[in-house]
Amino acid sequence: MLDFYSISDQEGQPEYPNEDNYIGSIGLNDFKSVHDLIEHTKTLGLEIGYYIDFRIKKSEVSKMYEFAKFQIKTVPQEKKASYRKFLDILEEATVNLNSGLICFCD
Repeated sequence: MLDFYSISDQEGQPEYPNEDNYIGSIGLNDFKSVHDLIEHTKTLGLEIGYYIDFRIKKSEVSKMYEFAKFQIKTVPQEKKASYRKFLDILEEATVNLNSGLICFCD
C-alpha cells in the first residue's frame, strides 16, 4: 500500500508518518491504473513511484488535482474507480486541508 498523509510545506521531513494526518491509501493495481496522472507529475519535476517514499508540495498537489479532475472524465470505465480514489486523496489535501502530501510505501 501507498499511504498518503497531509503535511505543511513548512514542516521538516519526518522519519515516520503522523497517523493523525492520514488521508488514504492506494494499492498497486490502483497506482498502475492512474499511470497517466503519474506520468504527468514528471512535468512538475516530481519523482513518484509505488515503492518509494515521496513528498508533494501544496502547489504541486493542486496542479495534480486539477489534472486528475480533467482526466477522470476521459479515462476508460475500468480505471475510473482508481482515479476516483486518487482524486479523493488529492481533493482532501488541496481543497479541504490546504496542504501538501507525504507518501510512505509500506
